[in-house]
Amino acid sequence: MLRDMASKGWALPLALAVTACGGGGGGAVDAGGGGDTDAGTAIMLPVLSTGTMANPTMGTPDHACAGTRTQPTPGAELDVNFQLRYFGEGSAARNTRVWFFADNVIRDTCEPANCQEFTSAMDTGNAMVRAAANSWYAYRVFARMGPTAGTTVVDSVQYNEEAPAASGGSVEGNAVAQQTLNLIPAVLGFTREPGRALVAGEVQDCAGNPMYGATIRMYDGDAEIPEGELNADPHYRFFNGDSSPDAAQMWTNSDGLYAAANIPPPAAGGLVRIEAWGRRTEADTVPVRLGCEAARMLVDGVTIVNIGPERSDYPAGHPCAR
Repeated sequence: MLRDMASKGWALPLALAVTACGGGGGGAVDAGGGGDTDAGTAIMLPVLSTGTMANPTMGTPDHACAGTRTQPTPGAELDVNFQLRYFGEGSAARNTRVWFFADNVIRDTCEPANCQEFTSAMDTGNAMVRAAANSWYAYRVFARMGPTAGTTVVDSVQYNEEAPAASGGSVEGNAVAQQTLNLIPAVLGFTREPGRALVAGEVQDCAGNPMYGATIRMYDGDAEIPEGELNADPHYRFFNGDSSPDAAQMWTNSDGLYAAANIPPPAAGGLVRIEAWGRRTEADTVPVRLGCEAARMLVDGVTIVNIGPERSDYPAGHPCAR
């Protein structure tokens, strides 16, 4: 259901480069369609669609599951080959510590009932884990020093990844290199603020197709994390439909990709709420919330989470149940 963004050829330095550009981001599009862009011009989001870079509005998204979608029902316990790869490169990330959470909940500790800790193999970057068939899982990759910036790994987490349907299958995890973060100031044109987080993902419909026309908001509790104008402020940006950043793109393109930089970790700890907004039909005179997930923000780290349609199974106390 959820795509591995690295498999789309989406390298993180390029992905985050969009935040360096002018143009709109999640904070620049008013929920009521009358807000100001960075240039001070009122805009309205288009009706959501699916398609290609050449024709992003050719298809109609599948919204049938909106409001009733749930996590996949876990099946039997499986042996799964977890392959840790450098994000955007595909080469093996060796000798790297990982916590694998088969229940899709990232915690501060790795207890055997909920978590499996391993170090990726020195030769292949792989490890065997146990997961329930078709279930969602999450994982955390820990920082590790290497001889170069290209082999030094920074903290990262990824949520809502789907396990294989049968034993013997493989899944791919992402390790983010320090080199990626070092490129940010030069490529983006603004300063990466120490102590803040990077967030990225894809907005999808019920069939898992990326959607054109959505925007992103993030919240710490009930307080929205607004986009700012200063270098160190949060920035929300989108792509050109071919997994490349686009300075003029005001909402998700046909690739559905978003990226956000300089997101502050929650003041009281916990999770940040990440929401996708858009207009499903012309009857939506203002955008509606399309979907919501909640994730941890890592200091000087990366969070990867795709946003699917609104779910009905948020547990009590979950930020998206507000």
